[in-house]
Amino acid sequence: NWALLAAIISAPTVKACSLKRFSLQLQNQCSLEAIKSAFSAYLAAPENQILASDCTAADLDALLQQHGQNAEVLCAKAEQPGGEITFNDIVLQEDGEKFVESFYKGGGTYWNEEVQTNYDLDDPNGPTTNVLRDDIAQVDAYYELSESTRIRYPNEYDNFNVDNCAINAVMCCWPLDRQANDNNGNCKTPYDTECIDKDPADNTDVCGVHLDRGNTSNKLSTDGFTMFEGGNDDGEGPTHCHGFAFSNNPTDAETRYMGNNLFYVSMYDHL
Repeated sequence: NWALLAAIISAPTVKACSLKRFSLQLQNQCSLEAIKSAFSAYLAAPENQILASDCTAADLDALLQQHGQNAEVLCAKAEQPGGEITFNDIVLQEDGEKFVESFYKGGGTYWNEEVQTNYDLDDPNGPTTNVLRDDIAQVDAYYELSESTRIRYPNEYDNFNVDNCAINAVMCCWPLDRQANDNNGNCKTPYDTECIDKDPADNTDVCGVHLDRGNTSNKLSTDGFTMFEGGNDDGEGPTHCHGFAFSNNPTDAETRYMGNNLFYVSMYDHL
């Protein structure tokens, strides 16, 4: 659940109302009706009785008209109270945009494929390498920031474009466990003997795959249908999936913070 900071209306008052600055906090949805309801509740609060004694809910309409604002403008401002982060900012790569696209469309980056090891195969006597916690340390830092800042959802990628999504859901799946002690698979230490081709916690049955539907999210370009008749090692193998749903309403919290949910699912919770 992401913090929802509601519309903040800061404006000189109209003559009939003595309030000079005030803020309204909404939850889950931002709309004209929700703003009016919150304003009425604000006026009714005991601590505002004296200051707002000459104000009514009708004054809100006058304030909006006087300053050329409307509910849509206020809600848009409230969506990004702390600014906005992009996934390019998070990955901290020289070519961030290309790296993010590769990460989400078919893999191929070390964020997708790096498996924790204790030794560098090219230099067994060298320093420890491939330490996931260190190599993606910025994810933890951005998690703290994401609790108060919106992350822009990557709608520009075909496999994440909401116009291409019929069921309003985003899902990420992992077929490999790459790090020990994360309560999400059977990778153990020592890494170089106990974390080779290990399985994630199996929470999903993959019964069949429409190959053409994955062309926008993998490196294949094919069609057809693959069925996995067995289970576990006799079928698709252990698979771990995690996703989230979103609303058709663009002001709904689950829609406004889709980027934050994607960051949590695909980076913070599962890398």
